[in-house]
Amino acid sequence: MGKKIVIVFLLLSLVGLGLFFLSFRSSKNWNNPDFKNIPVKINNWEGKDESFSEEIYQRLAASETLLRKYTKEGTGEVIYLWAAYYRDQMKSTAHIPRICFIGQGWNTQFDGKEDIEINESPKNILNMKKLVMKRENSNQVIYYWFQSQDKIFNDELYKNIYRFTGAVFNNRTDLTFIRISMITANDKDAEQLKQFIRDIYPSIQKEIPR
Repeated sequence: MGKKIVIVFLLLSLVGLGLFFLSFRSSKNWNNPDFKNIPVKINNWEGKDESFSEEIYQRLAASETLLRKYTKEGTGEVIYLWAAYYRDQMKSTAHIPRICFIGQGWNTQFDGKEDIEINESPKNILNMKKLVMKRENSNQVIYYWFQSQDKIFNDELYKNIYRFTGAVFNNRTDLTFIRISMITANDKDAEQLKQFIRDIYPSIQKEIPR
């Protein structure tokens, strides 16, 4: 029992010491992303900006956002892009999408991860979080990831770890959240969604603050 108390005390001391030194560091300056720079036209997909209600934006409490509906020419198929930037995660951070969709009446069919090859990515592979949600006769496939500067991750735990380490070592806790989704009827639709991600990914990366 005594050893546990000592360990807890040491951990709390280290955290306190880190925050103490952090208070003497000057703040880094960087610009917020301008998601409007992401192309409205991606190959044969034409985008149109949309918006949520003011109440939802207040609850999300993001510094910058973009909600864009991309419609495929000739077929009318739709892909949604949601981008949100949180400059200071100590004040607000991204929510877990699954909870939001369940609140809208969707049921979870799949909750896992999937690798998508991205030619422009340094590792050439983007390991994304994937959700498949069902409501009545509709299936929706959702891919998303979190990003802090050059670090990309798909796990809530790692998001919180980077929030702490970023605050202590870089004096930054900013986070970008990207979600791309599509109502799908078959495997062909799902493949279209993955190709869209490959095509738009480089433009998204140009807007991520480094």
